[in-house]
Amino acid sequence: MRDHPADRLQSITVTAFYQEPNVPTHSLSDYTSWIERTWQGQVSFTELVTYAETLNSHPALCAALYRTWLQRNTGVFNSVAWFNLGVILFAENNLIDSIEAFQKALALSPAFPQARINLGLALERQGNAEAAIEQWQAVVENAITPEADQNTGPNQADQIKNLTMALNNIGRLQETRRQYQAATQALEKSLQLDPDQPDAIHHLIFQRQKQCQWPVYAPVGKVTEAVLHEHTSALAMLNISDAPEAQLTAALNYSRRKIPADLPRLSPANGYRHDKIRVAYCSSDFCTHPVAMLTVELFEHHDKNRFETYAFCWSPDDGSTLRQRILSAVDHYIPVHGKSDDEVAQLIRQHEIDILIDLQGQTSGAKTRMLAMRPAPMQITYLGLPATTGLPGIDYVIADRYLIPEEYARFYSEKPLYMPDVYQVSDRKREHSPAPTRKDCGLPARKFVFCSFNNNHKYTLEVFTTWMNILRRVPNSVLWLLADNPWARENLQKQAKAQGIDPKRLVFAERTMPADYLARYLVADLFLDTFPFNAGTTANDALWMGLPVLTMSGRSFASRMAGALLTAADLPELITHDLQTYEDKAVALAADAKARKTMRQKLALAKESGPLFDSLRFTRNLEQQYIALVSELQNPSQHINISAQPEPTKLGEPAQPNPIIATVQEAEALQARGDTQGAIQLYRQWLEHAHSGDEWIAQFNLGVLLRDGGDITGAQQAFQAVLKQKPDFVQARAALGKLPAPVTTESQKHGAIIGPLQTNSPISTKSKEQITQIFSETPKIKLLVEGWRGINHSFALVNQYHLYEWMRSSQLHIYHRDMPLLFSHWETNKNRGNTGLPGTYSQRLAQVQHWSGQTYDACFRIYSPVTLAPDDKHPVSTFLVTELGLDETQIAHFRPNLKAYFNMGGNIVTPSHWSKERIIEAGIPAEHIHLISHGVASNIFHPMHSDERAIHRQRLGFDREAVIFLNVAAPIWNKGLDLLIQAFVQCFHQNPHTRLLIKDQQAVYGISTKDTVLREITLLGESKNESLLNAIRVIPDLNLLQLRELYCIADYYVSPYRAEGFNLPVIEALVCGTPVIVTEGGATQDFCSEKNALFIEAVPYRNVKINDRHVNAYQAPILDSLITHLNVCAQDKPFSESQRLQNAASIAKNFTWAKAADTISRLFTQSNDCNTSTSQITGALHEEPQYCN
Repeated sequence: MRDHPADRLQSITVTAFYQEPNVPTHSLSDYTSWIERTWQGQVSFTELVTYAETLNSHPALCAALYRTWLQRNTGVFNSVAWFNLGVILFAENNLIDSIEAFQKALALSPAFPQARINLGLALERQGNAEAAIEQWQAVVENAITPEADQNTGPNQADQIKNLTMALNNIGRLQETRRQYQAATQALEKSLQLDPDQPDAIHHLIFQRQKQCQWPVYAPVGKVTEAVLHEHTSALAMLNISDAPEAQLTAALNYSRRKIPADLPRLSPANGYRHDKIRVAYCSSDFCTHPVAMLTVELFEHHDKNRFETYAFCWSPDDGSTLRQRILSAVDHYIPVHGKSDDEVAQLIRQHEIDILIDLQGQTSGAKTRMLAMRPAPMQITYLGLPATTGLPGIDYVIADRYLIPEEYARFYSEKPLYMPDVYQVSDRKREHSPAPTRKDCGLPARKFVFCSFNNNHKYTLEVFTTWMNILRRVPNSVLWLLADNPWARENLQKQAKAQGIDPKRLVFAERTMPADYLARYLVADLFLDTFPFNAGTTANDALWMGLPVLTMSGRSFASRMAGALLTAADLPELITHDLQTYEDKAVALAADAKARKTMRQKLALAKESGPLFDSLRFTRNLEQQYIALVSELQNPSQHINISAQPEPTKLGEPAQPNPIIATVQEAEALQARGDTQGAIQLYRQWLEHAHSGDEWIAQFNLGVLLRDGGDITGAQQAFQAVLKQKPDFVQARAALGKLPAPVTTESQKHGAIIGPLQTNSPISTKSKEQITQIFSETPKIKLLVEGWRGINHSFALVNQYHLYEWMRSSQLHIYHRDMPLLFSHWETNKNRGNTGLPGTYSQRLAQVQHWSGQTYDACFRIYSPVTLAPDDKHPVSTFLVTELGLDETQIAHFRPNLKAYFNMGGNIVTPSHWSKERIIEAGIPAEHIHLISHGVASNIFHPMHSDERAIHRQRLGFDREAVIFLNVAAPIWNKGLDLLIQAFVQCFHQNPHTRLLIKDQQAVYGISTKDTVLREITLLGESKNESLLNAIRVIPDLNLLQLRELYCIADYYVSPYRAEGFNLPVIEALVCGTPVIVTEGGATQDFCSEKNALFIEAVPYRNVKINDRHVNAYQAPILDSLITHLNVCAQDKPFSESQRLQNAASIAKNFTWAKAADTISRLFTQSNDCNTSTSQITGALHEEPQYCN
């Protein structure tokens, strides 16, 4: 017999104790004594924190201890206890519970910035970016911000730390959302508060570059120009300097900060011996991305008889043809999205990869730690970063002899792997649209068109000034640029005006689909390249389309890319080496049509038979390199000649770095072991014997070590020695300028707030009998789910959303039993895997265990026809949703089972008030019905950026003036499609710029939507109205990502339904930022309001017969009201852009599948834990709708 209810909690937590790895068994009595004392209220907060610290490596135990303490204590420390619990749960990726813990901490202490910051991080990880930013903005707004130079005292220091952390998070997340101006503003404020933030500085510089906010090195508060130079990232440095030595230093600085020097090597040094060479390509860009556009034919051309290819992919699944080509071409597609670097490294090692090709470098999404662990014996970088990576573990960089001349090879941490023709592979299968007219592109018909479709961050003031000089010298010309973001466009127009050039001569092209983008080159006259960061893929595209590219080459990889392509195309005359020659050449070519024609003829020849676009030739040459490298690994004593090289070279030991790189890596290893003095001595010894010209690198690193160790004089001498050899090396000049004060960086604590230590009171023990009882119980509830999966139907989708969330729960173990489907064609769709869900869902759902007779504790049913059959051993919850109400046949089917069903703890879950009222009308007691609203997958459905939205509308042939109405419901009477067609015909006559998109539902319901539409139009006498027929489109079956595109491009979602049980499409449209027109008084009242919807007036009907069927209730929309709303939307904009986005954020916040699944699971977990009946816990469920606020 148990002595108190805490034993159940102890059962869970102590079982977790034995599930934790590496916990000594003899600690059991100690832990259970703490649980006992905590339950009895004998543990102070300080004692709690002190003991919890000893459990930090065992989060389940730690969390259980905090939960027990919080159950038994109230007071000022509870908010901190909730915060600490939230930190523990967040570290275990238990987002739902961690969010709840942080919210409870804030409910007790609203002015608790750390809790708000962590709540934001948890919301961000959950996919709710808007809500995350709201939390961090609240930290900023609630703080009293002192000036940076007046910050004194510990409280102000903590406040500064919290403010900078919140601002940096805002900046980071806004950057990923392409809100560059907001990101820049947040980072500038952060640096004004605390200027010593290298990571914030390098993000700020890149944000300024993206917006063409010149000068990018404008000081911020106490952050001087020299400091900005010192902390420029490797990627941003490509836009600043063509000095490869500066880029090497920036890359090594990054590597030194981010990657431990003592990571274990996973692969054997001498490699493996396989029948086929295993080549793995690793990238986050196997989607519509420049790297994928270039490399796709490389994968397709690989010799399957000699090579086995792998794609380790953490790319978004954008559903593109390009991505499908890549995944179809490789032998093994291995998705690793969501896995840590260490996990990916181990996975690569398990596959015994011979050669790993990194397609990332140090760009966004890179897994640099994974590379440093050497999961493959030979590792090569290619295309991702046009510079040295500075990363340990990268042996080679694929290049050609123009791209990296041998005299510059010493500025690369990798050894160049020279290709005989050109470093860049190409796709000969890329398609382009027909040539647009200049009018279509917004270009003058008879003027000379210079263009540069490089990303805006590559533009510099010096090159832009040269462009303005060119326009001045060629009066009858325009410059056609990429409109990457509105802030860059505005800044470029201002700069043109400041230089005396009419801003109208800058024509901006929005981003568009790849085929349309390629076609643009057909109406341009000359491509003007950027410097020092040349065009790469963009230059390849222009040359492929026959457009000459004028470039300027420097010394760095990035500044020689276009020159390498032009060399392979036999067009060296288009390569210049200074801006004046570049300018003169552009002016001359604008006046020389004959020269341009000759160049186009050369490009046509290069496209037909030259090496530049010969992807098969490139692949075979690269394969020869791979074969030689593997042979050298297996036989290191032999020297292998590479037949693909025009000048054969010998491979020595695989990828030996040059002497200075080896020295830097050895010094970093010493530092990692805490032997700073050993690193200093190593540099000094190397400098005594060095004559390679790289002494300045060692001197600089030595200066940093001496400075940080307090030897100001020694640091001064080292930095001065650097400047003697490299007078223009800004990092050394900046470091010297900051002396004599040593630079220190305070590391930030992460995790729980720790109180002062106190002596623990004596610990009581538990009896052997109690311990035995504890270990006899199972912590997880075994839930059997009976439902549909694998089809694109609302029941199956809702079930799969629930399963996806339940698979994250630490309280549930899920079994699934696939129930029979209603129609035979559904089985066909299921066999094809037509779920509609993106790959990330499919991967997790594939892990759900199929039920084959295992024991279970509770059951959840979600399929049709609904049965309320009791389970004589387990409580059952049944999903029941009705639109028109339950008819007598259904009620008669339920009635015999109801008493036994509810007596066994059974209950009903329904998603709307409308559905609940109809179920009550059927005679089912309200106390057994739980209203649990559906959620919306905001990681699938979310608003589009305005530029992206315009691109998709253009791709589908809609001009800017078109007003698009959308409906994706089935052509069934209660959905109201007939009313929508009637209303749209009337609207179209008054507003011919309106369009109607409708999704076909043939695959799901076996009813042709197209036939339904034509039938309605014929009844209206409009079957020969071609303009009307062209204004209505029926879209075939779509996956959910494609459905999101429809929601986003539409101006309004229209649902004139007569009855709905919930109406998922309406809430999905809302979370995409699309306002809705819906019937008043129905199920959508639970989540629609005047802020996000227009309501169609309706006449309520109750207990009527329609086509001999008894209908409990429906709302009859008034046609004139619907027509009025359509006309208003066609002629005006009742919802602003900001309203749309605010409404989307509100829906995403209040309606989540995580919340829905969690609430349903409580029907089982709470009743099981507390031994209460279902009706007793109803208050914990969402009995009232959550309206948008």
